[in-house]
Amino acid sequence: MLPLLLAVSPAFAWGNLPEFLPQGRYIDEDAAASHMKAPPGGRAQMRQAINAAIQKNPRNATALAHRAYFFLESGDLARAKRDFDAAMAAAEPGSGFERNVLWSRGWAEYDLGDYAAALADWQRTVALHGGKPFWAAYSFALLYWTAGQQDTALAWYDAAVLSNPQWGNENGFIARTKYWAPPQRGQMRALFDAWKGTSRKGSQAS
Repeated sequence: MLPLLLAVSPAFAWGNLPEFLPQGRYIDEDAAASHMKAPPGGRAQMRQAINAAIQKNPRNATALAHRAYFFLESGDLARAKRDFDAAMAAAEPGSGFERNVLWSRGWAEYDLGDYAAALADWQRTVALHGGKPFWAAYSFALLYWTAGQQDTALAWYDAAVLSNPQWGNENGFIARTKYWAPPQRGQMRALFDAWKGTSRKGSQAS
């Protein structure tokens, strides 16, 4: 499940990102790729709990990263950046906490249209993981597609289907993107439709 962020007009909507291509299947677990979603009617309570956790420990990297999302949702980008910076400073280098902050900040950067920054943060997250985390293939596919680099996006979508065949069929696609933010889901739908129109469908989906 992806972080649900405020829809913001991309500042860098069409970029020339360095080409970064997939290698094999991306199926490794990654506990750092997680985001707490408030239950219906529970946003205020969750925000209070996060604020309390930061009051108790101002260097709680996970809580700081989550609070950054609340600021993004309210349009307070300055405070969101402040909390992400504080979370990065608090996270032990190379730790799961650092990976969580980088992964989370990458999604924030994607939603804000800073695709180069999102690519850098996600590449760093993968490097720190040391394997092939499950989220990488579909995330890079979405990133490159939104940045307008269709061939690279399709290569990553191939890797997503190879890693999880759900990405290769309609029902699976709907299930995988059910809780995504609408702009993210719309971009991924366009990529999925383009992928279905290529010869890749017959060779990858099963």
